[in-house]
Amino acid sequence: ENLPSGELSIKNGKLSSTLDPKTVFHSSEFAVTIDPQATVEDPNSLPSGIFVTQDKVYFKSGDSPTQSTSLSDAPDMSLTREGISKWIGENQAKI
Repeated sequence: ENLPSGELSIKNGKLSSTLDPKTVFHSSEFAVTIDPQATVEDPNSLPSGIFVTQDKVYFKSGDSPTQSTSLSDAPDMSLTREGISKWIGENQAKI
């Protein structure tokens, strides 16, 4: 319900988005930042949560080292506001 309208697409391992650059979704527990134009120099300096760039997804929890995965491993797909909300709800406990 707090998510802006828009779409995220992954094609050939690259993220594109109709959302405003550096879109942040957050709760008291964690934040999800989507910024296809960002580069991450030091992944361990990221705050807790999920940070998505054009070609990677970074996961950080507390003081643990940041983990990342390449979007080149992701299948081509598109997500709408409703799909993103559903995914966050289903996966929040895993993050």
